Amino acid sequence: MDAIDRCSLVICAWGAHKAAPARAAEVLRIIRMCGRGNLLYHLGLNLDGSPKHPLYIAAKVRPQPYTA
Repeated sequence: MDAIDRCSLVICAWGAHKAAPARAAEVLRIIRMCGRGNLLYHLGLNLDGSPKHPLYIAAKVRPQPYTA
């Protein structure tokens, strides 16, 4: 949370890894509980709604608010 307090935005980018959803949900819950949900952004979404991993994103893509 200390790092998030110093950020102007947080890029969500865990990809479609099968182990990610449970941990991501917990981290997102904590961030939103602390009133920092407005800092969440993504660089694209996979078909399942998970934020794409940056390895598969073109450099020209700009962050968009993440509301999932």
